Amino acid sequence: MKLYFAECPYCFKINVGLYLDETDGNFECDRCGRESKVLQREKFILPKMIAGKHA
Repeated sequence: MKLYFAECPYCFKINVGLYLDETDGNFECDRCGRESKVLQREKFILPKMIAGKHA
């Protein structure tokens, strides 16, 4: 299954880790609790950790 992220159109919080394929693009916002439908899906990609050396 693919994970997606979506911005709530009401409170503008970025909701991450959504299974939009199962819900046909519907999700409930973590902050305000309103239900929304995502028209364009963007795949959620975890940022890579880069190890750096301190001087």
